[in-house]
Amino acid sequence: MTQKRSLTRVFLSFTLLGLIYFSILPAAFAQESDIPTDPAIISAGKSLFDANCKTCHRVNAKLVGPALQDVYNRAPSIDWIVSFVQNSSKVIGSGDEYAVALYEEYNKTQMTAFPSFDRDQVMSILAYVKQETDNPATAAVATTTAGGGEASAGSGVASTYINAIMVGLIIVLVLILVVLVLITTILQKYLNQRTDLDEDDKAIVNPTVSLDGLVKSKPFIFIVIFLFAAIAFKVVINNLFAVGVQIGYAPKQPIAFSHKIHAGQYEIDCNYCHTGVNKSKSAN
Repeated sequence: MTQKRSLTRVFLSFTLLGLIYFSILPAAFAQESDIPTDPAIISAGKSLFDANCKTCHRVNAKLVGPALQDVYNRAPSIDWIVSFVQNSSKVIGSGDEYAVALYEEYNKTQMTAFPSFDRDQVMSILAYVKQETDNPATAAVATTTAGGGEASAGSGVASTYINAIMVGLIIVLVLILVVLVLITTILQKYLNQRTDLDEDDKAIVNPTVSLDGLVKSKPFIFIVIFLFAAIAFKVVINNLFAVGVQIGYAPKQPIAFSHKIHAGQYEIDCNYCHTGVNKSKSAN
């Protein structure tokens, strides 16, 4: 009798564990199955992610905020993610344990609210995140091929192309100048062959250039003064930077946040936010 009771208890225990397992397992993957797989939705989600999320998040790496891989399974629910994206401070203020834990883990930094995002937009972002989560190697190769790494993504047009464009423009201008000189020479020869020109007309056709008159002319004086002032200004600026006049320059930030988090703790390249950080007194 005792052996039969023991076997009954073991059977009931395994049955209970099986019920718990098979009731929890579908729920754990239910959220993931709700994520769209349509390529058009994934593409729209990538555009939204790059425009609004990429500053603080990566899919497969921690940045200012947590890595977003598998977030749809880690978060309490899809509805929770939508609410958090739309107004994170409200969710944190409600005392939600998961939201408060994230807030404490990331140095009490609140995520920017996106109240204009509807559920479909958030789902499209999650669709992109799921694709990147499931295919991290493909994503890394695509990133490397496209821009040689994330740091160079915002570098803009390469200086080589700019130099080529400038050289091309100079060549075009030189060709235009040559054509104008040829046209002027041909017209001058044609007019000199005519016999009906008086002395005034001949003076116009064959002008005599006086060096003394050129030096004393107002346009020449203006050009000389302008070039001198520009060169002097450039020399003064270079010398000011050479002695370190820009060191310690810290204007009031338009957005109150600590650089210790972004540039310090997470070591984000200053060029990511400030285009002129290495070129001018103001970081831009």
